[in-house]
Amino acid sequence: MCQKDCKSQKRNTKNNYRLRIFAIVSIIVLAFGITSCNRKELSTEDDYADSLRYQDQDTSNSAINRIVDENNSVSQASIEESLQDNTSNSLIKGNVITLGTYEQDNNPSNGPKPIEWIILSVEDNRILVASKYCLDYLPFKDGDMSRDLSWEHSTLRNWLNNDFFLNAFTVQEQEKIRTTTVSRSKNIQTNMEYKETIDKIFILSYEEATSLFVVADERACEPTAYVKALTENSKYASKNYWWLRTPGFGATQAAYIDSDGFLELINGIRLDERALVRPAFWMQTD
Repeated sequence: MCQKDCKSQKRNTKNNYRLRIFAIVSIIVLAFGITSCNRKELSTEDDYADSLRYQDQDTSNSAINRIVDENNSVSQASIEESLQDNTSNSLIKGNVITLGTYEQDNNPSNGPKPIEWIILSVEDNRILVASKYCLDYLPFKDGDMSRDLSWEHSTLRNWLNNDFFLNAFTVQEQEKIRTTTVSRSKNIQTNMEYKETIDKIFILSYEEATSLFVVADERACEPTAYVKALTENSKYASKNYWWLRTPGFGATQAAYIDSDGFLELINGIRLDERALVRPAFWMQTD
């Protein structure tokens, strides 16, 4: 009888011991889980605060955005935003900036597209830019060819400083474009020259095109899809000739840059014929 009771007591002792161990382990696991949650929540709040501080300190540069999801956890955006914010870091000769909009893809239903401009020169508080692509296809002089055969009196100059300037840029963007004394330009082969003018928008001269673009490949300029459609059935279809602000061989011609980026001073294009238009201007940077 005693032997049976002793065995029963031993079994009860073992069972009680196992229950105590199970209870202790459960308490430890529960405590660890609560601590982990608290740490995770604290880490999430700290990361989010760090993200806000990072954005406050680096608003002028491209930043990696941090967002808070529905589970109150912070995740890093998968794509780094690239900004062309026209800061001093981006205003380097050869870089491309955007300003204004114009029809370019030959699909008016989706609206005009941002215009890209190549930086050609950088000065203290201004930059000289020219469009990366030729934006239109127009004559230098539309109308009477018996008089006023010059850049000063050209319909192209009038179009650039009125129609194009007013329609391609917002009021805020127009304020960035400086009124500039555009230098006279002389044909070194014929000694003919165009007088200086005061303009917002202009086209480059022979001197500017050859000094600001180091090699011919840099001077060559492709037209947009919109311009290609305009030139499709024209005399100069597939020939990417763009106007220069320099006289040609005679009074009725103007010089141009050909498809390969080479200068043509002698065999100019008649002023009443159409060629590609590559606008340029000086932009305020301060």
